[in-house]
Amino acid sequence: MSTRDRWCQTTLLALAVIILAPIAMAGQLRIAHQWDPDVDARDRAARIFAAEVERRLPQTKISIHARSSLGIKPVEQYQAMLDGRIEMSIFPMFYIAPQIPEFSITLLPGVPATTEQAQLLKNSAFHEHFQAFCEGKGIHVLTWWWLPGGIVSRDREIGGPNTYKGLTVRSGDPNTDLMFAALGAIPQIIPSTEIRPGLQKGTLDVALASFESLVSLRIFEHSKFAILGGNTIYLSLHPLMISAKVWNALSDAEKKAFEEAAELADAAFDLNQRDAEHQAVATFRSAGATVRPMTFDEYQDWLHIANATSWRSYRNSSDAARLLFDSMLQSFVNSRPNQPTREPSVHTTKTIRISHQWPANIDARDRAARVFVKEVESRLPNYSFQIHPELTLNIGSVEQFDEMQSGKLDMSVYVLAYAVKKVPEFSLAYLPGLYPSVEIVRSLKGSQILDQVQAVANANGIHILAWWWVPGGFATRNREVGGPESVKGLRLRGGDPMFDLMLKKAGAIPVALPSNEINAAMKSGDLDGALTSYETFVSTRVFENAKFITAGSPGIWMFLNALVISRSVWDELTDDEKTAFEEAADISEDYFAETQRDAEKRFIETFTRVGAKYNAFTYENYLAWLRLAQETAWKEYIAVSPQAESMLTESIATILERSRPR
Repeated sequence: MSTRDRWCQTTLLALAVIILAPIAMAGQLRIAHQWDPDVDARDRAARIFAAEVERRLPQTKISIHARSSLGIKPVEQYQAMLDGRIEMSIFPMFYIAPQIPEFSITLLPGVPATTEQAQLLKNSAFHEHFQAFCEGKGIHVLTWWWLPGGIVSRDREIGGPNTYKGLTVRSGDPNTDLMFAALGAIPQIIPSTEIRPGLQKGTLDVALASFESLVSLRIFEHSKFAILGGNTIYLSLHPLMISAKVWNALSDAEKKAFEEAAELADAAFDLNQRDAEHQAVATFRSAGATVRPMTFDEYQDWLHIANATSWRSYRNSSDAARLLFDSMLQSFVNSRPNQPTREPSVHTTKTIRISHQWPANIDARDRAARVFVKEVESRLPNYSFQIHPELTLNIGSVEQFDEMQSGKLDMSVYVLAYAVKKVPEFSLAYLPGLYPSVEIVRSLKGSQILDQVQAVANANGIHILAWWWVPGGFATRNREVGGPESVKGLRLRGGDPMFDLMLKKAGAIPVALPSNEINAAMKSGDLDGALTSYETFVSTRVFENAKFITAGSPGIWMFLNALVISRSVWDELTDDEKTAFEEAADISEDYFAETQRDAEKRFIETFTRVGAKYNAFTYENYLAWLRLAQETAWKEYIAVSPQAESMLTESIATILERSRPR
């Protein structure tokens, strides 16, 4: 047996060990919260935080326990952090306002008035005073998650302050309850998880809650009226907190890693909240509720009541409360003048065009590109971007690489596999079976192997800004796919020459075409099936012509869809501009990774809803395809060039190192 064959066999066994190893290990740190996993933005942002910490500190493991699965009730999580039962928690801080009245500052009605105002408080004098107060109470605030919300009613139409007399109302905070009590309402103090049962039983008439909770806790099922949008009196802080004892035990380097991860989680959370109101309005209307925004006159009336009741009571409750309230207002006053001013640009506005092949606003690659654009434009006001989805610039999917090389196209969301005829080393980003899960491929961030891929890209006229990895599977017209033996005779699109080698060895007939042509080819009968991303299968409506699908993890199909910029454009940027682009790219990567967490689920649900049969990809299927891949695609890739062999070897070493249980 040759050295190369022994290496391939060893690699196969090593990858098998990784796949067989438990996906979740007992974490050193636990995050507890009360909301649904993957559905609620607080849970999703917590997962971004955990992933970013673990990427920076591989020996630190963070487990997330949603739906109060540790058996600790929401209102008890503060005490659980103090006594060491948990290390971290996400919960509305006003839950403990009955014990620590100063925490009512996180839900005072009408202040802050908007999420934009709340963000102005970040890193302000108020933030410093608030953090110091929290640490004095045994906790450290890591994130700055403010949630806007609305008011819902079980069966009576509501509006301004004069419409609540005699109603039982859940506001969530004692000071806000003072305002409703002054109006003749009957306040009830319960966590948000008890709102839906209260409305259902009739023990609760009205509830104030975040848009996020109103949807994820299915409160719309028992609400006939809702005031959502417009001006709001409900804006609350639900931060990710860590025990001060645990925080103080961290090294400076560990604290820095936690803070960097928190910044990325903050950015992702803020983006999610921008859609929360729209989603809440649409959900309540679909459920039959009458929905309208709060008018400005109603808002003004609420502020007068709040000033005379909640605000006054809070400010007079203690010296610490007075300091927090006054510093909050002063921070609002100081925020605008203290914003850093930018020197006028000597250039006129620079317009950059981004081209790609996917549907606008539907496909996650388009949405992630818009996240990137927004983040760059917020940092560099003299830059503007034009996104051209679905090849509206009339540049073909494959040809975009040439256009960027020549400098005729500024940027693209590009599938590097399309360029492998010119740069065969790019096939590394698509080798079948090499990247069995999103978690494993995300662990490569900052590694030497991605530096090598970047060097190849730079040498060929492009620069990779964001690394968006998409998992995928099979969809076919006429036969269920499992192991390699099941594809014999099928005309299949693999997406890359190396994939095609493997498919041909299995007896399939490879068909080369870009992913945006799969649906038409299956409809015409020229194609029996395809491997591509779950995202593409859904956004390009392949479900219209597929009768069988195969999905699951570990998988053999993981592609890199990179946000790429022409090297000529990149080289003209200043160092500050490059930093702004890279920061925006990092945020878009976290956003995109979050969308891919449920991509497989959406793929399965979308296809089975229209009658397709779902087949789960098994570990045995994966191992059979992996053996075939190493005999064909991997062996062929090694022969491309000494650089390709070195890159694959480095990839395997990095995956093994970063996936090893610690």
